[in-house]
Amino acid sequence: MKNKVIDMAQTQTTQVQVKKTVDDAKIIEVPKWIYNTLRSFTESSSKPEYPWNNGIRVGNRICFIKPGKWQFIVYTNVNDTNDPDTVPAIAELITRNGIVMTVYKTFMYVGNEKIPLNETYKYAIVPNTDVPFSIPILLDDVITKVREYVEW
Repeated sequence: MKNKVIDMAQTQTTQVQVKKTVDDAKIIEVPKWIYNTLRSFTESSSKPEYPWNNGIRVGNRICFIKPGKWQFIVYTNVNDTNDPDTVPAIAELITRNGIVMTVYKTFMYVGNEKIPLNETYKYAIVPNTDVPFSIPILLDDVITKVREYVEW
């Protein structure tokens, strides 16, 4: 069987016309360590045999640990409050470098960026430096992963 040779000069481009409203994603640039941690968190297997899918209770916290990568901490006693300065966190993703994200009842922080939870579909996270094979991480994918661990 002969290999088929494609003459690139003869290929045609099809123009696609989108019929719905399209908004550009809001890009959040984060340091490499935050990007890599979020990517590890969102791409980690959900199979129960992996240690990061089995929590360890420590007081009012449940810790899910991916050794050498991250800890996802869920706080079990979250009291509602109307005081915006004392809103309790529901969960945090941390590494040895610091806090990657903190989730609250109606908003979250990724790095220093505050994002309303009802708008996560609008955001994508990218590294602020070159990271080999990096792709934008949709914040909605991060929230989907968080909800595998905790519901509020």
